[in-house]
Amino acid sequence: HEPIRARRIGIFTRGRKWLWRNPTTTALVTAIVALGAVVGVMFLERESIHPSEIPAKSIAVLPFLDLSQAKDQEHFCDGISEEILNGLAKVDGLRVVGRTSSFSFKGKNATVSEVGKQLNVANVLEGSVRREGSRVRITAELTNTRNGFHLWSETYERELQGVFAVQDEITRSIVNALKVKLAVSLPVHEQRNTEAYELYLQGLYFSNKSSGEDLRRALNFFQGALEKDPTFSRAWTGIAKVWYFLADVYVKPLEAYPASKEAALKAIALDEKDAEAHCYLSEAKRVLDWDLAGADAELKRALQLDPNSAPAHFFSALLPLFRGELKEGLRLVLEAEKLDPVSPITSYVATAAYLANDEIDDAISEGQRTLQLDPNYFYLDSDLAAAYREKGKFAEAIALYTKAQEATHLPSSGLAITYTRMGREMEARNILAQLVQARAKRYVSAPLIAAVSTALGDKEDAFRWLELAYEEHSGVLQWIAFLPEFRALHSDARFPHLLQRITASQDTILKITETTLSEITDPKAQRHVTLKVGVRPRPGTPNGHAVRIVVSFYDLTKDNKMMPTDAQVGYHWLTSATGWAEAAPRFLEATYVRPKTQTLSAGARRYGGFIVRAYFDGQLQDSRASPPDLLTLFPTEDQLTSPQNASPGR
Repeated sequence: HEPIRARRIGIFTRGRKWLWRNPTTTALVTAIVALGAVVGVMFLERESIHPSEIPAKSIAVLPFLDLSQAKDQEHFCDGISEEILNGLAKVDGLRVVGRTSSFSFKGKNATVSEVGKQLNVANVLEGSVRREGSRVRITAELTNTRNGFHLWSETYERELQGVFAVQDEITRSIVNALKVKLAVSLPVHEQRNTEAYELYLQGLYFSNKSSGEDLRRALNFFQGALEKDPTFSRAWTGIAKVWYFLADVYVKPLEAYPASKEAALKAIALDEKDAEAHCYLSEAKRVLDWDLAGADAELKRALQLDPNSAPAHFFSALLPLFRGELKEGLRLVLEAEKLDPVSPITSYVATAAYLANDEIDDAISEGQRTLQLDPNYFYLDSDLAAAYREKGKFAEAIALYTKAQEATHLPSSGLAITYTRMGREMEARNILAQLVQARAKRYVSAPLIAAVSTALGDKEDAFRWLELAYEEHSGVLQWIAFLPEFRALHSDARFPHLLQRITASQDTILKITETTLSEITDPKAQRHVTLKVGVRPRPGTPNGHAVRIVVSFYDLTKDNKMMPTDAQVGYHWLTSATGWAEAAPRFLEATYVRPKTQTLSAGARRYGGFIVRAYFDGQLQDSRASPPDLLTLFPTEDQLTSPQNASPGR
C-alpha cells in the first residue's frame, strides 16, 4: 500500500527517488530514499496542512507496540501493522492514511485526539504484540479520535502459523465496526512457511530505512524468504522496492532498475493484484524505456487495486510535471499530500511544484513545513533553499545549502547555482570541480552537474552531461522539463529534442531501446567492434510506412578531432526487418572493422564513437550517440549502415 518512505527526493536533485538518493542539489529529485531516518512527528503550529472536515470513514494504522520480554520484535510488529494497513486500503469508501504518516508517530506519546487532528482521520487503530517462541498474542483496538470512544477491541492468542488469519480477522472487524464494505474480497491467506514470513517481515523492516547498508540487508532477507518459499509474491515485491531505492543513489540506474523490473514482473506473475508491484514496474518503464504512457498505465492499475495507495498517487502526480503540465502536477501533488499529510518527501515535491509554477511564497511556506516534519530532510539538497534563492534571500539559501552539504557528504549543486546568481563564479566553479571529482569515486547523477553548468552559462557542457544522463538512464533526468534551474536551456533546439526522447510522446512512433557496443577479438584487425541496436515501434503502428535506421561511425584523428570513419562498416538484422505493426523491439547489428593493413601513420585514425538515428516516413523519431556530444558535432546523418531493407515500407 505505501511502499515508499520519506527517502529520496530533492527537488531538483532527485525528484523522487531523485530525491532520496544522490545528495547533491535542490533541483533534481531522484526518487525517494530519504537521507535521514524515519520522519519524526511534529505537531505543527498550524492545525493541519489542508484544513478540512474530517471524513467519518477514515483511519490511520499506528505501528503496533512490542511487548515481548526481549523487546526484539520491532520488525514483526511493524510488519503486522503494515499488512493490516494494506488490507484496509482495499476497502471501498475508506480513507486510509499512508504508512509514512501513520508510522511517523512511532515512539511518540501522542494522544488519539492529536493523531486525528494531525492526520485528519476519524479513527485510529492501535495494537500490541507479545511473542514468546511460536506463540503470539496480538491485541488491537479501534478508537474514535473525536470523542475517544472505543469502537472495537480484541485480543488474539495463536500459534505463529495463525498470524495470517489474525490479520484478516482484524481487517474484517474494522470494516464491520465502521460499517463500510470491501471493494474487493480479501485474499485467502494460505498457510505459508513461517520461516519465510519471518524473513519477509525482517526484509520489510529494513526496506523502510534509507542507508545503503540497511537496504542491502533487506535484500538478503527477501531473498532468504524466497529460498524458503519461491511462490511468496510479496518477497519479490520487496526486492523490487529495494532495488528501486538503491537506484540513482547507491547503485547506477542501469544496474538497479532492470533488477527492480524483473522482481516486479515476478511478483505480478504470482499475484497480479499486487498494487505496490505495479508501482515499481511503472518506475522501471519510466526510467528504462522513457515510457510515460506505460508508467501511467501501471499506476492506473495500481490505483484500481488500491485506491488509497500513497505511492501510486505520488508517482501519478509526477507524470504531468514531466510532461510540462505544471498546474495539473501541482494539483495532484497536493492531492497526494492529503493521503500522506506528514510525509516529508511529498511536502518536498510540493515545494518543487510550487517553484515550477513560480509561486515562490507558497514554495517557501511548504519548504518550511518540510523542515518542521524533518529538520534533516534534504534528500540531496534543500528545496527550501532553492525557494529562498528565487526570492533573492541568498544568506538564508546559503545557510540551508551548507547544512544539506554536511548532511549528504556531497558538494551542493544548489549552493554553486546560488553563488553564480551572486556573481561568485570562482566559488561556483570550485563546487562544480568537486562534483566531477566525487563522481569518479561514487555515482553522482549527471543532471546535478548539468544544472551547475547551466547556471554558469556553459550550455555545451550542460548538454554533454544531460546526454550522459540519457545514456545512463538517470531517474531524475525527466525533471528538467519543469525545474527552474534548466530554463536557460529552453531556447536551445537540443532541449525540446531531448525532452521528446525522455518522455516518449504519443507522437513518437519509434524509440531506440538499446545501443550495446562489444569488442570482437580479431587477429586481422586493429579494432573490431559490433553495435547492437534495438528499436521499438509504438503499439498499433500501421504497416506501409518507411522505417529507416541510420548508424554512423566516427574516428578520432591523431589531433583528436572527430571525423566520419573510413573503416570497413557493415550490418545485418538480428530479427525480422518487416512487420513493424507489432510493438516488439527489432534488433540490428552494425560492425566496425579497421584492418591491420591500415598501418598507423601521421594521419592514422582510431575508433571514436557512433550515432544511431531512427526515422519514420523521413521524420526523425529518436537518436543515440556515444560520446553524447557527437550529436552536436554532427547534427545530420553522414552514412547509412543499415541493411537495404531497413527502410521496409512494410
